[in-house]
Amino acid sequence: MANSDLSVRFTDETYATRSDVMRALNTSLIDSIWRNIEEYRSRFSRILSLRDIAKRPFRVTFTPNITDKITGLERKFARAMSQFSQLDRNDSERVAIQKESYRKILAYLAQKNNIVATDVDIMAIVTDQNFNSAHQGLVDYYKTLRHFEQYHHDPIDDNFLADFLARFKGEDELVSFYREKDYARPFQTVIGKEYDFAPAATIEFLMNDLFDFINNSEISFVVKAVAAYYFIDYVKPFENHNEEVAIILAKSILAHNDIGDVSAFLPLEALFAMRNENFRKIFLEVQKTNDLTYALLAVIDLVLNEVQNFLDLITQVKMTEVKKEYRSLGSELPAAKPASEPKPEPKAVTKEEPAVASKGEKVRPAEVVAVPQPLELPKEEDVKSIIKNLLESNPLLRPKQAEFYARHRTLGKYYTILMYKKEMDVVYETARTSMDNLAQLGYYRRENVKNKFVYTPIKK
Repeated sequence: MANSDLSVRFTDETYATRSDVMRALNTSLIDSIWRNIEEYRSRFSRILSLRDIAKRPFRVTFTPNITDKITGLERKFARAMSQFSQLDRNDSERVAIQKESYRKILAYLAQKNNIVATDVDIMAIVTDQNFNSAHQGLVDYYKTLRHFEQYHHDPIDDNFLADFLARFKGEDELVSFYREKDYARPFQTVIGKEYDFAPAATIEFLMNDLFDFINNSEISFVVKAVAAYYFIDYVKPFENHNEEVAIILAKSILAHNDIGDVSAFLPLEALFAMRNENFRKIFLEVQKTNDLTYALLAVIDLVLNEVQNFLDLITQVKMTEVKKEYRSLGSELPAAKPASEPKPEPKAVTKEEPAVASKGEKVRPAEVVAVPQPLELPKEEDVKSIIKNLLESNPLLRPKQAEFYARHRTLGKYYTILMYKKEMDVVYETARTSMDNLAQLGYYRRENVKNKFVYTPIKK
């Protein structure tokens, strides 16, 4: 196999280390092959402003395949934000999604810290009903995430991290911030180029470098989030809770890049479960090579799955709520008239008998006078059938949205937000988001007429 083919294989198909290549080819004689792989990667390499302990910059390889993976995760994040943001803040669906997301997150944390906590225990925390002191670490983490929901857009700096570190510790105020001493054995020595932690004297410089990279680099926010997560693990700037801070920092980077408060509910904490021997080898490879791509691809694979699970959760919860609301819909809608009831025929005034004229008056035949017919309104049984079909075919639709469309779908007609508000008996914001959702789903086309939006049905 040509070296160029091997370069693509060990970069795009799998981002292999030198040891990986040796095992795959079953030989240690790979010097020329590895030089070609490195040369191929260098064509797509980008140097980052983030530096290691020795002040050498990290880099990332952006081959088309790797770039596609990064943009794929960006789109997943954006989709999660879009679908979650459509839910009203106090909507039962949103609350249900939040609770399940927090249950999953706290389960990951319990696994990491070897805390024995059942799903019942965790849900008690999420509903503020847990008083078990053995679960205090989980309670503190949950409260920290609730705080994050409100303050995720705060500037990312040492004050931001200090605030969240104190909350992870369950303290009102920190006695100390950055680690002032090196860890005791077995993490006391530095072997070769492998650091178990940064020397305490270098922490402030390294963290300032990280803040500058996060706030000023133009690189993808996915790369920033992974770099921050890796860097906190690499430096270990705090005596404890480094992993928790790394996660909240990654979430804040997402929030600052238009993902918003949904980043609180995305279970990046799944990375806790990734902390095994393979995980350590990946991070050590980044240390040795300053190539962040190894960590980037490992994290992307894991997080992609978690974000998809979050999207599936949204769909699942919506379908559950739709079924609940549909079951109660029958009692809310007007009862349909029996199909056997005869339909009244339109009447016309015609000459039946000769008119009787008064004396001296000329008799004229009566003219046929057509009575104007009103526009035929949809039959209630038809409306119910349409609503049922809409809800069954599109789980993203709410019953009231389906009902409004079922009654207002005449081509060429225009409908407004105020019409929806009045007929569906909802507040203006709900009416606006509902009409916009119907437009996004392809039921209406939104147009701007005289500085207001109107909606006209799209032919289906």
